[in-house]
Amino acid sequence: MLEALPNRLPDYEIDDSNPFKGDRLNRSQYAHILTDLIEAYSNTGCVLSINGEWGTGKTTFVKMWQSYLEMNHYRTIYFNAWETDYIDDPLIALLGELKVIIGNDDSFREVFNSVGRVLLAMGKSLAKNKFGVNVDDIANELMNQINEYSKQKASFHDFKEALKKYVSYVKEDEKLPVVFIIDELDRCNPHFAVKVLERVKHLFDIPNIIFVLPINKNQLEFSIQGFYGSEKIDAANYLRRFIDIEFELPAPDYDVFFQILSEHYRFADFYQDKIKKGNNHVRDGSDLFKCMAVNLCKYKQLDLRTMDKLFSLSRLVVTEINGSEVADLDLYFLLCYLKVCENSLYRDIKRHKMKLQQLLERIEEVIPRQLLASDDKYSIDHHSFLYAFALMLYFYNQSDSIVYEENVLPSSNNPVVNLTCSVIDKDKLEEGLKYATTRMLYLTKISDITDKIDLLRIR
Repeated sequence: MLEALPNRLPDYEIDDSNPFKGDRLNRSQYAHILTDLIEAYSNTGCVLSINGEWGTGKTTFVKMWQSYLEMNHYRTIYFNAWETDYIDDPLIALLGELKVIIGNDDSFREVFNSVGRVLLAMGKSLAKNKFGVNVDDIANELMNQINEYSKQKASFHDFKEALKKYVSYVKEDEKLPVVFIIDELDRCNPHFAVKVLERVKHLFDIPNIIFVLPINKNQLEFSIQGFYGSEKIDAANYLRRFIDIEFELPAPDYDVFFQILSEHYRFADFYQDKIKKGNNHVRDGSDLFKCMAVNLCKYKQLDLRTMDKLFSLSRLVVTEINGSEVADLDLYFLLCYLKVCENSLYRDIKRHKMKLQQLLERIEEVIPRQLLASDDKYSIDHHSFLYAFALMLYFYNQSDSIVYEENVLPSSNNPVVNLTCSVIDKDKLEEGLKYATTRMLYLTKISDITDKIDLLRIR
């Protein structure tokens, strides 16, 4: 039976009295910068985007920031657009959120009356079937369209004026803008995403309201292309029409996040647990594991969610290592990384579709050069990765399903590595392989490890 294991990092619990308490990623500094920005633009209103890849912690950050703003007497709204992207028009949802935060039914009634006229004007079809009508009918229809346009324009003006009056309704001691956070817009269906942008820009472009869009900019650009049905549309330029200020959320400190994940998944206890269980193949490789994992994640620019997944899978896989199996965390982490992020290569390793030389070349293609080559012979950063890769080569060559490649890896009869390296430091690789052969690791095959990663040998 498996020991109790944590699944993933829990959602951050925000303390409303101290929103950035426990902010180990040090993101409170960005909240102060953004607060200064929205204060500067409160008289005109603006749309601010917070750009970052999926899984980089944008939602957690904006919720902490929202709590910080409320603590400083801002009126804020958090709206998850993805939860309502099934409706045809987001205007009603946006207004509904405003009514909750501001109240004042008398003022909102004016907004309600004006939005009714807007929706009525927008809902009338200006395109009618012209087959079988005479010239007079066409002329009359054209005049009707001109009249409808005038009504629609007036309705839009009335709506914005009513909304401006409504938003400006504040308590006497609160002269701060409404901060309207629209999250998960980049996950919405393209029609809804574009409609939100249009409503925000054309109907809510008024003083005292700041819209904040935490987005994966590239994904939102794909939504725009999907809405218009063309990859040729300049989505980046189109998006700039709607966003006034862009803020790039800086990447996290990978060393800090590694420590958070290590503590959460209790990797610090791993080696001691295995020693107590009589595992004879444990080495104190915590420093090597940290260097390899941190640098691999950093140079591949992995997002926080993917890192969490890698650590969760790695911890699950090593839970049931028995006393005769290798217990090198860096090796398990490397193979878990290949499964999650380089799955084609992982499948080829699992199926033994390559010779050792081909495997080396594929690794040189997918692993950042910074982890493979260095003039510093004693760099622990490079030792950490190359030792894990050396073990992978060694175990790959132990499989019963392929012809054992003799005279390629170091052995008692062959002291050198007969592989051609384009990027990898061959001396360090040879050093790692020689160390592997001295540790009596012949009991482990690559399939023993991949079966665990694929959950085929977890009890």
